[in-house]
Amino acid sequence: MISAEENEDVEFRIITEGWSVYELEDDTLLRARAILIRALKPKGPVKKGEPIPLAFSFHQVNSISSPKSLQGTRNPRPKAVDELRSLPQDEVEFQALGETWNVYAIPVLGPDKGLKTRVVVSSVRRVKGEYDAEGNPNYLVDSTIIITPTKIKEHRLP
Repeated sequence: MISAEENEDVEFRIITEGWSVYELEDDTLLRARAILIRALKPKGPVKKGEPIPLAFSFHQVNSISSPKSLQGTRNPRPKAVDELRSLPQDEVEFQALGETWNVYAIPVLGPDKGLKTRVVVSSVRRVKGEYDAEGNPNYLVDSTIIITPTKIKEHRLP
C-alpha cells in the first residue's frame, strides 16, 4: 500500500486515451479502458541519474453493448460485483478487435518522457439471468493493465 505521508503527487498530462474493444461470441461488444487518476513518487529530492520510483492509481471502466436478442428487463439496481461472482456463470469466448494504448506525459521524468498503458482482457463470464440498467446481460471481466515507459513525440503533445 502506498502511504500518502511518504509520497507526493506527480503531475501528468493526458496525451491520448482510448478503448480496448472486444467482440464476444454472442455478438456483444465489450469496451475496456483504464484511466490514470493519480501518480505518486517518494517525497524529497531524487539523485541525478537515478531512476524515479513511481506508483500509479487507475480507474477501470467496462462498457457493454449487446444485441436486442440478448437483452432483458432493465435493472435500475444491478447486483454488486461480489454478489454477481457468487451466481451461476458461463465462460464467453471473445476476440480482440483492437487494444489501444493510452499515453501520458510525466514531466518529472524528463521533457519527452511518459507512460503508456492499455487494458488486456483475459476472460469474460456471463452471469446467468442478470441484467444491467440498460438491459444488457451482466458480464464479469478479468483483465490486466499493461504499463510501460515511452518517449513522447513532440507532435503528439496537446
